Formats: sequence, structure tokens, C-alpha cells
Amino acid sequence: MTYLPETLTTRYLIKKESYKISMEVNDAIHNDKDIFLRKIKVVNEDDSKHEVRLFLTQDFHIYGYEAGDTTFFEPNLSAIVHYKRKRYFLVGGRSGGKGFYQYAIGYKEVEGREGTWRDAEDGQLSNNAVAQGAVDSAVSFKLDIPPHVYGLIHYWIACGNSLNEVTNLDSVVKQVGVEQMLLEAENFWSAWLNRLKLG
Repeated sequence: MTYLPETLTTRYLIKKESYKISMEVNDAIHNDKDIFLRKIKVVNEDDSKHEVRLFLTQDFHIYGYEAGDTTFFEPNLSAIVHYKRKRYFLVGGRSGGKGFYQYAIGYKEVEGREGTWRDAEDGQLSNNAVAQGAVDSAVSFKLDIPPHVYGLIHYWIACGNSLNEVTNLDSVVKQVGVEQMLLEAENFWSAWLNRLKLG
């Protein structure tokens, strides 16, 4: 893992030779808004078309402990919301103009339950829409990538003190776009660093 030059945006490469698939992942926190941003570029290096499914899991310990959370899928936003008291985390994503391919919300760390990442092992998620207690979530994206072409996945987590706050941040991401918001963060930190060099 490295950083893009003069930024706080990470860049890491993942390659699976046997499948002829590679990924470049960029992560950043927006410089002005409480939003984690992720861009995933999936490259098909093969001579034939590939269906790629990518799974991401969310395991928050809000206020430092796992119990007492509520998590639900909000269909109007195509997003998952985790919350406890005044801490809200909205998980959103887009790929090819679509939201999540599948999602799952479930229990973790109690009664022998390991978490929703186990649900992803067969390549499918249950689409369970709500859970309370010690809970986590998983989402998936599906890409159909032609030979020697790439697909993009955009993923974000908006953080706030209320449902209204995180839904407003979600609207900003959908309106401005992850690519533009990553660029804003990169430009901000590059300008900040160069100002220090000149000073």
C-alpha cells in the first residue's frame, strides 16, 4: 500500500494471476465532510468476459463496544445504516449506475455467530434487512467485464450524529460523485503540503 503523491489518498494493488483479474483501490477521507471514500478499479486482463463479485463488510463497534447497535437497509436510499444513540454510519455504493447487488445484515460475536462475512462465502448474500444487538453487515457488487476492459465500484461511509445528517451527506456524494470528491481531497492535501514546503 502506498499513497498517491503529495496526498493522503491510499493506493494499493491486488492481482490474482490465476483469474487474470487485477484491482487498484483508492481510499480517502474527504477534507471537508465526514465521509470515507473508496474507488475500486477492477481490470479484466483475460481474453474472455468475466463476472466479478466483490464483497465488503462493515463491523462497527460504536461507542467502543459491539452490543446495542441497530442496522437496517434503507431501500429509498439503497443504503445500509448502522447506529447507536447519536452515532450514525450510512454505507452506500454504486457500480455501473446501480447500487448494491446484494446485502446482508446479521449477528456477530454472540452465541457462536461469526458475522455476515460468513454469508458471503457461497457468493450470495441473504438480503436480510434489519437486526439489533451485536450486528454487522455486508454488501456486494457485481461487474460483468468484457476482455481487456475495466469496471469501477464506488463505495462510501457517511458519518454523523443523526439520520438526517448522514442522508444529507449521502445526497452530496450521489450528486458530486466519488471521483470528484476524491479529487477534492487530493487537491486539498497537495496544496496544504506544498504551502508548508514554500513556507
